[in-house]
Amino acid sequence: MVALIHCAGTPCVAFSSMGSMDGVESMSWVHFLIWCAMRKVLAEPIWFQENVPGFPRDIFYEVFPEYEFVFDIVHPDGLGWPIRRERQWVVYWTQWFPNHVTN
Repeated sequence: MVALIHCAGTPCVAFSSMGSMDGVESMSWVHFLIWCAMRKVLAEPIWFQENVPGFPRDIFYEVFPEYEFVFDIVHPDGLGWPIRRERQWVVYWTQWFPNHVTN
């Protein structure tokens, strides 16, 4: 049985101002692609991904055309979290998700 919801933070050093800024040339990009492959195989109907605001959004549209996406930047100080770094959160759901839940 596959989980209904998956939540993960993928490697951010390649896109972080505090990291290498190597982008898709970074070795951590390989880890992200492996994570993408796992999502394809497991096909969870809903998932969340957290990363830095500079993480490229366009890759998700290319790799996951079967999903719908909502992107937002979370400001931790507004949530009362004791950190200062903004994070990009992405919520994904399959286009067939409503049917999956009711069947």
